[in-house]
Amino acid sequence: MCPLSIDSSPCDDLQLYELTQLIARLYQSPYPEAASGSLLPLLQPLEKLGLILISHSPSDYHTVSRCCPGSMLLHYFWSTWMPAYYRSKALLLKGNSKLPIGSSRCTLVLEVPQTRSQLGEALLALSLNIEDSGIAEIVRFEAGDNSAGTVQETVGGGL
Repeated sequence: MCPLSIDSSPCDDLQLYELTQLIARLYQSPYPEAASGSLLPLLQPLEKLGLILISHSPSDYHTVSRCCPGSMLLHYFWSTWMPAYYRSKALLLKGNSKLPIGSSRCTLVLEVPQTRSQLGEALLALSLNIEDSGIAEIVRFEAGDNSAGTVQETVGGGL
């Protein structure tokens, strides 16, 4: 269990971005900042720890003030809150692997210099052969120059 008891309610990327921007503004300024009501479940663990104070209002926006030095809030947010948040979200993901429990996993990298349509056909044939053999399972395809860090497409879930 994480020390924050982070709420397991869904949080989209926009809310997470809004939260990081709010924390950055609170770090830079001692003045209260406005926050949307959708951030309340994410801000409540920080309020319980006494790092911030949320002033509730009847509208959808609330006022958030920091109750500690800005560097302490920023450090806590990035070093403790954010990793705990991602760990709590990762626990919600479940793989649907068909492999037996004791089996090993490995990553296979193929370099297939073909046109995009030929590559699609080659990957389809490969996946059909592997799935039919029952000895392995394709979990994920990535297309692009991964050595340069520019993966263009990902198909499949990944574990």
